[in-house]
Amino acid sequence: AQSASQAQYLKIVHQLTVREGVELYLRNPAAFGLPVGDLLVFADVAETIRAFGETAIGLIRADGSTLMAPEPSVPLNFQVGDKIVVLATELYVIHPKKLA
Repeated sequence: AQSASQAQYLKIVHQLTVREGVELYLRNPAAFGLPVGDLLVFADVAETIRAFGETAIGLIRADGSTLMAPEPSVPLNFQVGDKIVVLATELYVIHPKKLA
Protein backbone atom coordinates (compact mmCIF):
# COMPACT_ATOMS: atom_id res chain seq x y z
CA ALA A 1 0.00 0.00 0.00
CA GLN A 2 2.87 2.37 0.79
CA SER A 3 4.44 1.94 -2.66
CA ALA A 4 1.10 2.64 -4.37
CA SER A 5 0.68 5.72 -2.22
CA GLN A 6 4.24 6.78 -3.04
CA ALA A 7 3.54 6.43 -6.78
CA GLN A 8 0.50 8.70 -6.49
CA TYR A 9 2.54 11.20 -4.49
CA LEU A 10 5.25 11.24 -7.15
CA LYS A 11 2.62 11.94 -9.84
CA ILE A 12 1.43 14.96 -7.85
CA VAL A 13 4.96 16.24 -7.31
CA HIS A 14 5.70 15.79 -11.02
CA GLN A 15 2.59 17.74 -12.03
CA LEU A 16 3.58 20.59 -9.71
CA THR A 17 7.14 20.75 -11.01
CA VAL A 18 6.75 20.49 -14.79
CA ARG A 19 6.73 23.63 -16.92
CA GLU A 20 3.08 23.36 -17.93
CA GLY A 21 0.15 22.58 -15.70
CA VAL A 22 -0.80 23.47 -12.18
CA GLU A 23 1.32 25.92 -10.20
CA LEU A 24 1.18 27.55 -6.79
CA TYR A 25 0.13 31.20 -6.74
CA LEU A 26 -0.46 33.76 -4.01
CA ARG A 27 -3.70 35.62 -4.66
CA ASN A 28 -5.25 38.71 -3.16
CA PRO A 29 -8.65 37.78 -1.64
CA ALA A 30 -10.18 40.75 -3.49
CA ALA A 31 -9.43 39.00 -6.81
CA PHE A 32 -12.19 36.55 -5.85
CA GLY A 33 -14.52 39.17 -4.37
CA LEU A 34 -13.67 38.10 -0.81
CA PRO A 35 -14.02 41.13 1.48
CA VAL A 36 -11.51 42.33 4.05
CA GLY A 37 -12.90 42.24 7.56
CA ASP A 38 -15.79 39.80 7.02
CA LEU A 39 -15.75 36.51 8.92
CA LEU A 40 -15.84 33.49 6.59
CA VAL A 41 -15.07 29.80 7.05
CA PHE A 42 -12.43 28.16 4.86
CA ALA A 43 -15.03 25.94 3.15
CA ASP A 44 -16.80 29.06 1.81
CA VAL A 45 -13.51 30.57 0.69
CA ALA A 46 -12.52 27.34 -1.08
CA GLU A 47 -15.90 27.08 -2.80
CA THR A 48 -15.72 30.69 -4.00
CA ILE A 49 -12.25 30.11 -5.41
CA ARG A 50 -13.33 26.82 -7.03
CA ALA A 51 -15.83 28.83 -9.09
CA PHE A 52 -12.80 30.57 -10.62
CA GLY A 53 -11.27 27.22 -11.62
CA GLU A 54 -8.65 27.31 -8.86
CA THR A 55 -8.07 25.38 -5.64
CA ALA A 56 -7.40 27.12 -2.32
CA ILE A 57 -4.90 25.27 -0.13
CA GLY A 58 -3.96 27.83 2.48
CA LEU A 59 -3.33 31.38 3.55
CA ILE A 60 -0.33 33.61 4.16
CA ARG A 61 -1.11 36.44 6.54
CA ALA A 62 0.25 39.94 6.09
CA ASP A 63 2.40 39.34 9.19
CA GLY A 64 4.04 36.32 7.49
CA SER A 65 2.25 33.60 9.44
CA THR A 66 0.83 30.72 7.42
CA LEU A 67 -2.20 28.48 7.59
CA MET A 68 -1.94 25.54 5.20
CA ALA A 69 -4.65 22.93 4.57
CA PRO A 70 -7.07 24.37 7.13
CA GLU A 71 -10.13 22.43 8.20
CA PRO A 72 -13.30 23.52 6.33
CA SER A 73 -14.79 25.03 9.50
CA VAL A 74 -11.77 27.24 10.31
CA PRO A 75 -12.93 30.87 10.55
CA LEU A 76 -11.01 33.41 8.47
CA ASN A 77 -11.08 37.16 8.70
CA PHE A 78 -9.05 38.56 5.81
CA GLN A 79 -6.88 41.58 6.51
CA VAL A 80 -5.12 43.92 4.10
CA GLY A 81 -1.99 42.17 2.84
CA ASP A 82 -3.24 38.60 3.33
CA LYS A 83 -2.74 36.22 0.40
CA ILE A 84 -4.55 33.00 -0.44
CA VAL A 85 -2.36 30.12 -1.60
CA VAL A 86 -3.98 28.47 -4.62
CA LEU A 87 -3.28 25.79 -7.18
CA ALA A 88 -4.02 27.20 -10.63
CA THR A 89 -3.06 26.82 -14.27
CA GLU A 90 -3.13 30.53 -15.11
CA LEU A 91 -0.95 33.39 -13.88
CA TYR A 92 -3.96 35.71 -13.64
CA VAL A 93 -7.37 35.05 -12.10
CA ILE A 94 -9.98 34.24 -14.76
CA HIS A 95 -13.51 35.44 -14.04
CA PRO A 96 -15.99 32.50 -13.78
CA LYS A 97 -18.05 33.79 -16.74
CA LYS A 98 -15.00 33.34 -18.96
CA LEU A 99 -14.61 29.72 -17.83
CA ALA A 100 -17.98 28.66 -19.22
